[in-house]
Amino acid sequence: MQRRNNIALAAAFGYASLLCCLCVWIEAVVQFELRPPRYEAPLRRWVATLVLSIIFAGAAAIRGQRGWALALLWPIGTLLLLSYIVGS
Repeated sequence: MQRRNNIALAAAFGYASLLCCLCVWIEAVVQFELRPPRYEAPLRRWVATLVLSIIFAGAAAIRGQRGWALALLWPIGTLLLLSYIVGS
């Protein structure tokens, strides 16, 4: 029973991580499609959401199956891509 609860909790953390990362992508598309090109993106909020997503994915990998460790790649990759785009 304990193992089943750990897996369910890990899945909740993992899906929360993916949802946070997906929200950043959706907001980025909406921001750049509906706003003029000179509009400044809410970078602090995006970075905070991605850090939260990384924490959720880490918790999922620790609590449950090792497959959730792969979920860490999406927010980390998004964070690196965002820092590259902003830095250029």
